[in-house]
Amino acid sequence: MWKFCKGMIFYSEKNNIQAIQVLKEAVDYAQKNNLTPQYICSSYQMLYKSYSALKDDRMMLKYIRLYKEAAEKYGIMHSCLGVYMDYADYYDSVKDYKLANHYMKLYLDTKDSILNFQEFETIKNQQFVYEMAKYDEYISNLHEREKERMATISTQRNFIIVITVVVLVVSVLLIIVYRQKKSIDKSYNNLFVVNRDFIKNQNVLRVRMHESMARQKELEAEVERMRKTIDNGVCSRSEEIIKCDSDTCDDNVEKVRNASMRMSGDMRNKLLDAIIDIMENTTEFCNYDFSLLRLSTLVGSNSKYVSMVINDNFQKSFKTYVNEYRIHLACLRMSDTENYGSFTLNAIAESVGFKSYSAFVDVFKKTVGITPSLYKEKLRKE
Repeated sequence: MWKFCKGMIFYSEKNNIQAIQVLKEAVDYAQKNNLTPQYICSSYQMLYKSYSALKDDRMMLKYIRLYKEAAEKYGIMHSCLGVYMDYADYYDSVKDYKLANHYMKLYLDTKDSILNFQEFETIKNQQFVYEMAKYDEYISNLHEREKERMATISTQRNFIIVITVVVLVVSVLLIIVYRQKKSIDKSYNNLFVVNRDFIKNQNVLRVRMHESMARQKELEAEVERMRKTIDNGVCSRSEEIIKCDSDTCDDNVEKVRNASMRMSGDMRNKLLDAIIDIMENTTEFCNYDFSLLRLSTLVGSNSKYVSMVINDNFQKSFKTYVNEYRIHLACLRMSDTENYGSFTLNAIAESVGFKSYSAFVDVFKKTVGITPSLYKEKLRKE
């Protein structure tokens, strides 16, 4: 059946040479496997039609004869009436009207002997109506399936559009997030560099400040000696001062007032120097219980004066002032991998005086601008 159908397809496509080749293979297969005569006769019929289309009368007549002989041999002429009609058409075309009339008569006689023509036509019409109804139903089902297919395609198309839009939106958002992350990373790098350079410069400034304080103390000692000398001179020359004119007396009074003010300023400076000395040269602020009272005790003053000096000179509270020293020392210890490379961030936070790691992170981020973990990571990369 596959070969026979394939031959019919070639015949319908007017590819008669291919049709003949395939149909011959079908005949051989049917004969070899002893198939029923309908298969052989059907193949013969398509073969002579293919040769007729090729205008090969000799081969056409050969397969018409084989078709007729096989049909007569197996008694299936009722299914092969077309062979007589094909004979009649052929002889009519070659103007052999005698043979043409002969085969037309055979066709009609055989047809009448098999089935009454009118009954045949009635049955054929009924069959036609049935086939048409069946095909109408089939076509209707095809239309319904086509509608369902189009609806599915439309749904899939809309789904693809939605997915595409979502992918585009996500891509745009990812690009925006990436650019923002890059900008934030750049800002963090700038903060890290600024803080790192600030700590380095601060160390240099501390060294210079210590040198300046040493020189200042020498100058203060020299000034103190000069003041004592001036005071002794003033006492020995008290009578001359009494005799001086009013302008000179006013000058001396102003000098005494300025000296008194310098003494008050000297006391504040000494207290400030003591505070800075404790913060710079000791690690008292690394204790958990380091407080304003403890600092006051260490510098030999009271809490009120210490707080006032810190606020006036640094414009910040005691807590902020101490926390900045702790954060500064934490940064130095994070960069000192030789001594503190094995320390965790929590251990470093405890070593500089923070009771909890969360408080350390909050103060570090507020002071430096980035988290301690990010700062340590950038130190490692650098």
